[in-house]
Amino acid sequence: MGGFNSGRWHDHWAKDRRQIDSFRWMREGILRDAITHAGRWEWRDWETGAVLWWLNYAVDTTGNSRWVRLQYTLAGTNETVICRVALLTTPLHFGSVKWWFRCAGCRRRARMLYLPSGQKYFACRRCYRLGHRTQREDAGGRAREKARKIRLRLGGSGSLMEPFPWRPKGQWLKTYVGLWEKADAAEERFLNLFGAWIDRAERRVAALLQRRCSPQ
Repeated sequence: MGGFNSGRWHDHWAKDRRQIDSFRWMREGILRDAITHAGRWEWRDWETGAVLWWLNYAVDTTGNSRWVRLQYTLAGTNETVICRVALLTTPLHFGSVKWWFRCAGCRRRARMLYLPSGQKYFACRRCYRLGHRTQREDAGGRAREKARKIRLRLGGSGSLMEPFPWRPKGQWLKTYVGLWEKADAAEERFLNLFGAWIDRAERRVAALLQRRCSPQ
């Protein structure tokens, strides 16, 4: 078992909000039975890899009361927050378990906890009334996200400004070509929609300037 001083750090590639995923933490080995463990969880920019934000965590699953303690600094106020989140489990086959967070707001079991901008504590989607990202994105945003996910899957940076990644070793050529075609179509759709948005914005700005600058 690892002690509270045996910390590791982990990356999480940031999208539009800070979130923690109990299933991801299971895969990373953070949430396991009968351990005490501490480490650091980082959010990084998809394109540059720069660290955007982080939190320190400490996990204790050795007793009947299982929990994870989170410590982080709020952007803007620089306030340090320390909070404890209870952990729950559900049984799986062959004696294993699935780990969940218990939302401090509604006390419900939750896979994901979120810290939206301007908030102080992590809570579930229901408590913060958050919609799924695909519900909020427009067609251009969905197309861009699809292209980025394909680039990341192939080992690239996810940036549409970078050359398309080379075929990974061992991947079938047919699979690689299919992914390239999907990414190319998504990028073209995004650029077309983005160009149309720029045209509309320029027309609105031109009309606004004309009204404000025209002689009275």
